[in-house]
Amino acid sequence: HNPDSHNMRTFEIAGYGGLQLAPKTEDHSIFFQSNREIFLFNSIDDCVEKANLLLQLEKSQADELCKNAQLACETKGYSYENRTLQLLESLKDVFNA
Repeated sequence: HNPDSHNMRTFEIAGYGGLQLAPKTEDHSIFFQSNREIFLFNSIDDCVEKANLLLQLEKSQADELCKNAQLACETKGYSYENRTLQLLESLKDVFNA
């Protein structure tokens, strides 16, 4: 599903305050800071390495990373409401062109 992009889980996981490990795509890199708000991998080996790193985090470190992701969603307008408004604006642009 969207192998070179993202899907709504991108925002749901971060918005809920979860640790996210996702493929490195242009979208993910635009939306979030890697290793601060989201963890991005380039290959299966990289994914395994980062998953192991995440599993070894102290709770306080994991909590801080989760807060970073949640704050990014709140401050950058990644809520369903804001994303829907962005979609509507894009549709207006298309149909009014």
